[in-house]
Amino acid sequence: MRCVSTVTYAVLVNGSPCGKIVPSRGLRQGDPLSPYLFLLVVEGLSAMLVKAEHDRLLTGVPISVRGVHLTHLFFADDSLLFCRANSDEWGNLMKVLEAYEAASGQKINIEKSSIFFSSNTGAEFRALISAAGFAPSSCFEKYLGLPILVGRSKMRSFEGILSRVRKKVDGWKEKFLSQAGKEILIKAVVQAIPMYSMNIFQLPKKLCSNLNSIMSRFWWGRSEGVKGLTWMSWSRLGVPKEKGGMGFRDLEIFNRALLAKQGWRLFKFPESLVARVMKAKYYPNGDLFSAHLGSRPSFAWRSIFQARRIVEDGLLWRIGDGETVRIWKDKWLSTPLTSPTPSSHHRLDANAKVSNLIDRTSGWWNIQLLQGTFREDEIARICRICPSPFLAPDTPIWQGTTNGQFSVKSAYLLEQSRNNQSRGESSGAGEEVKFWQKLWRVEAPGVIKNFLWRMGNNLLPTKLNLFNKKVVPVPTCPICAQDPEEAIHILWKCKSAMAVWQECGKKIQKMTVEQVDGKGLIQFLMGKLDGEELLLALVVLRLIWLRRNAFVFEKAFSPPERIVFDAHRMVREFSSAISLANRTGIGVLSRNDRSEFVAAQTKFFPSLLNPAQASALGAWLAAKMGGELGASYVHLEGDRREVINALTRGGSSDSSFGHLIEDANLRIQSLSKVDIHFVSKQTNDAAVSLANLACSQFLEGLWVGVCPPLIWNVLSKRVSPVVEC
Repeated sequence: MRCVSTVTYAVLVNGSPCGKIVPSRGLRQGDPLSPYLFLLVVEGLSAMLVKAEHDRLLTGVPISVRGVHLTHLFFADDSLLFCRANSDEWGNLMKVLEAYEAASGQKINIEKSSIFFSSNTGAEFRALISAAGFAPSSCFEKYLGLPILVGRSKMRSFEGILSRVRKKVDGWKEKFLSQAGKEILIKAVVQAIPMYSMNIFQLPKKLCSNLNSIMSRFWWGRSEGVKGLTWMSWSRLGVPKEKGGMGFRDLEIFNRALLAKQGWRLFKFPESLVARVMKAKYYPNGDLFSAHLGSRPSFAWRSIFQARRIVEDGLLWRIGDGETVRIWKDKWLSTPLTSPTPSSHHRLDANAKVSNLIDRTSGWWNIQLLQGTFREDEIARICRICPSPFLAPDTPIWQGTTNGQFSVKSAYLLEQSRNNQSRGESSGAGEEVKFWQKLWRVEAPGVIKNFLWRMGNNLLPTKLNLFNKKVVPVPTCPICAQDPEEAIHILWKCKSAMAVWQECGKKIQKMTVEQVDGKGLIQFLMGKLDGEELLLALVVLRLIWLRRNAFVFEKAFSPPERIVFDAHRMVREFSSAISLANRTGIGVLSRNDRSEFVAAQTKFFPSLLNPAQASALGAWLAAKMGGELGASYVHLEGDRREVINALTRGGSSDSSFGHLIEDANLRIQSLSKVDIHFVSKQTNDAAVSLANLACSQFLEGLWVGVCPPLIWNVLSKRVSPVVEC
């Protein structure tokens, strides 16, 4: 209780902590320790309710005939309590709550509490509860943001998701957003809104279709009531980038992947409360994979049941002693998902375990038995598995990841690949993938890559494309008025475009393009050019297209020299930004116990170091500074946990920055007393700002005693009286 009774607070004044405030009532809400204290206290309430049930003072709600009984469910500071609708149990429940209030000092807010009666509760008992001050509730529409009861109309239950997405998208000014900006907003914001509900329920297909329509209209620049062109279907936009799409999530597949995570937890952690509830109700005599949907199932179980196939596809048994896994019925060979189970031509019965195939004397496979039971390819796969020499139990793992842990991303890719296999792929898919991978790897601004994506998919609104969609009467180029306007024409073959390319470098001037479409032109340029030459050519492509748009809609036409001048300027700006990102700056700051400046040091490297290496070097510089300043006590703080842990352990280190850690430890050992602590970047903000200053201004220096004006604003930030790195 000393943590509660001895708490003090300080107030930041001009960046420095001042005063010592001693609260008379101990910890308050908002204190970092408060949530942990609350959890400890609520555990007492949980134990009291469990004891009351054990003493038959309370009767929990039964999940099924043979299932568990629930007396309470806690989520943070929200509680659901269950008891029978009679005066005895109601009185016992009130006694438990009164004892909790007296022991903890917490009091139930009756005004924020409500009670839900079952349909057969008598009017006399309802009146008794109402007299106690608890407001009765006929139905909770939502709890923790999810619908409590999902009726026949699934759309009505989840229509709030649709309105939230529509409100979010309508609030964005799409005219001021580039395609790259729209891509980020769709992936990071819009597609994250329904994720919470999709973790538990399978959203209706109509709802997913409406969400896709909203995102599609936003992506193509269309608004409600305004007609526009959809240049590519949403299903094609959901194809991965390396296959020509934009990598937007397919909400239906992603929904099933999230539900598969719940199914995996039911199978992997059978002792959890939700697993015990589901097992008692839906598969009391089996496991998840032998369960049936059942009669009148809950919508949550129906949703998980629909995603069970993904769990089956990704599950793989890791062989330990082989006593759990059945040879012919369980999945224990790491074969492609489309491969059949091991050959049915065998000498073992249908329920034989993998342990029957292991020679206990040698601890290895019984080769003679394998040869008489399996095919040669099956034997080779089995012999690549190493049984446990310590007879560890068999363990289910997820084969979609290297660490065997389930991930939603791997489940999504697994389900997506299954869908793609059912559709089939063209024979030239390999070359297509290589092209798109190379395009997205080009070091260029996002707006340029998105333009190239549209160009490579023939999605630019050229006159020919608009003519094919019956939008314009003629496909003629608006500039030269001679040939049909397609991407290869307006961006390369048109006389106005050729004039621009003649202003570029000699290498571009001498090139002869024989390609017939925009995608071929991109392939040609990426094959002939590289580095800044390629970046310049790609920027020129987009500027030529923007000039074409200015001519069509504003009757303005920039000369070729201006286009090339702007392209060179954009390349210089982008290259400068990239070079800044490929630098490393290190900042070290020292203050005394009164938070006064003592010394500071910055170091600059023209290349990008590994973050851990840079932090280790900063720790070495900080230890060196402490020794040179003759400090008897040093409090060292850093924001890289692995570096701080290595310094705390001391001794040798085998990491890539181990030599720096060892040198820093030698420096630290020469000091009288050193405390080493990990802090967040926000706490270490002054040292981080020094590092950024060194990186942006190529600044290297050491200041002792007097803080130079150049870095005064940085050092006036809040820091502890420590050496920071």
